[in-house]
Amino acid sequence: KCDWSSDVCSSDLPLGMHWVARHGDVAQGQGFTDTMDSGPMRSWVHRHEYRALGPTLTAVSDRIWFAHHSGVRGLISRLFFNRAALRALFFYRAFATRRAIRTHTH
Repeated sequence: KCDWSSDVCSSDLPLGMHWVARHGDVAQGQGFTDTMDSGPMRSWVHRHEYRALGPTLTAVSDRIWFAHHSGVRGLISRLFFNRAALRALFFYRAFATRRAIRTHTH
């Protein structure tokens, strides 16, 4: 769910986890950053960047800086947000984005 008037989005995650992120650093046609306000991680900053490669081709890149909590809370975040899980998540996001673009352009 997003409240675009305040640039805040929230999501419910498994095991009762809740994620609230704020969008900022918007550069029209170039990208934006979402920063976790509250959620399962100690910190999370995600930069989405777009670069035109041609009239109908765009490169999308994601850069993420994050830190886990210590203790049991950190163990849970490490289970859900480990390297393999993040790779799978971004692979799926790339697939879903391509599918959505094809659906809306054909």
